[in-house]
Amino acid sequence: MTRSKWGAQVWQILLAVVVALVGLKVFEMRNSIMMMHTSARIRLPDFYIRQQASDMGPVRCRNVHGAYVEDSRAHSVDPKTNKPAQTTESCEDVRMSTWLGIAVFSCDPGRVKWNAVMGPLDEPHKRGAIWILDYKDPDAQPYYLQIDQFPTTYDFHPLGLSLLDLSPTLARLFVVNHRGVGNTVEVIDMQKQAGKWKARYVRSISDVVGTHAANSIQALERNELLVTNMHTAQKRTPPQPFVDRTVEHLYGAKINKYSDYFGDSRHKDNIRAMENVVGGGWVAHIKFGDEAPKPKGQLLERYEHDVKAHAIAKRIPFANGIATTPGLRHVVVASTSTPGVLIFPVVRWTEDGEPDWQRDDVLGQRIVVPTPFFADNLEVVPPKPAQKVLPDDPLFGAKIIVAGHPSLPDMAEMMQNFGSNQLRGPSWAVEIHYTGQTAIPDDAPFPADKRLAGLPRGWSVRTLMQTDGRPAQYDGNRVELPTSCGVAWDNHGEGLGTIIFSGLYSPAPLVCQGVYT
Repeated sequence: MTRSKWGAQVWQILLAVVVALVGLKVFEMRNSIMMMHTSARIRLPDFYIRQQASDMGPVRCRNVHGAYVEDSRAHSVDPKTNKPAQTTESCEDVRMSTWLGIAVFSCDPGRVKWNAVMGPLDEPHKRGAIWILDYKDPDAQPYYLQIDQFPTTYDFHPLGLSLLDLSPTLARLFVVNHRGVGNTVEVIDMQKQAGKWKARYVRSISDVVGTHAANSIQALERNELLVTNMHTAQKRTPPQPFVDRTVEHLYGAKINKYSDYFGDSRHKDNIRAMENVVGGGWVAHIKFGDEAPKPKGQLLERYEHDVKAHAIAKRIPFANGIATTPGLRHVVVASTSTPGVLIFPVVRWTEDGEPDWQRDDVLGQRIVVPTPFFADNLEVVPPKPAQKVLPDDPLFGAKIIVAGHPSLPDMAEMMQNFGSNQLRGPSWAVEIHYTGQTAIPDDAPFPADKRLAGLPRGWSVRTLMQTDGRPAQYDGNRVELPTSCGVAWDNHGEGLGTIIFSGLYSPAPLVCQGVYT
């Protein structure tokens, strides 16, 4: 065989391999492609919540509305006073403390004008707010959390949350803040006084790896966090020197030569789309000190004081929600564009029996469990006492609950026609757990398994809630939840079987009681 013929065959073989790999990737992403281009409204019911055995009583659901709180920098307007005011609209995340009996919401009614993830990028100077719900009271409504000493010059666009219980009257709250200049994590101490929670600003955190594209948080200790970062290229780009340092830390000096592309408006959208496929997101471990930086304006560099961060998991397509399993045995991450949940086992431990977060290889090979929607935020529900655990269950009886978006066109249509009751983005939430050889059917009107591809053996994905997003009647109440993005669940009796859903562009969070495992 001549050299030219041999070379031609090699190129044919290489081309065939490339085509096969691309075809395999397209096959794996067929559900994502469908969700990016088709509506889900006609497939989903007006409203469905999983029912329990008849002897456990009915499931009751209601939207919870906080009272308007006057704020000159709020996006919404109080209809009674016609003044700007905060309200429980467009709540991105919800975190629950079963010990303290509270749920915490991050709400930003101005998200329709300022969205650093998807756009638009108008009115960054407006503010959102944090709200508290005493969810063990079946009639409670959320109340506004006043944050003392929070600098009046800072804009506040809260996204991901994490709540660390310290005592029955003390807690530390961490909040991702998508500011106009860039992303920070706000550290806030909470104290219960006269039956209500008050708060005090501690400091802001910024780091080129830890908060570059921060989305969700899992607190480990008072001064230690895990933070997901979505992309290297962002819709709203931080100052170029920050982008340069981020690219160099993640990819090295050779790739850093091209870091201008990650912030260039002509290229960053294409780069971000590519990152959603190949995996441009990561999980960062952060340690910090409580000492607040001295005031020097709002430059991101000032928030780097006494902050150390490094990436412990990379190549995650659109890293979003994050949580840890009991005993810190696993780190669970929502990968929005996979779409699904990634379960990372902790494989490096210190002599004291704690995860060795200082090591870049602290996490092992991930398990991928697909979801029938673009996964957003998630939570891990611990097993009940004396619950039977399968010997090969990686989660040791815990369950993962995750909410998300079954159709991007529906969401985009809602954003463009904000306020319409007809053009709503649908919502879907599921429960993921290990069942071994036992297959558990999904009784939802549109079962999850009709949209799942490549479900690993032994895993179950069951619907908790689904809706086409439009207002509906349920048990005599008017309920609605467009664009679900967060979920928290206390499935114990003393918690009233309370499950809470937040919505990216929803007029109010949805609370359902009587939902048990």
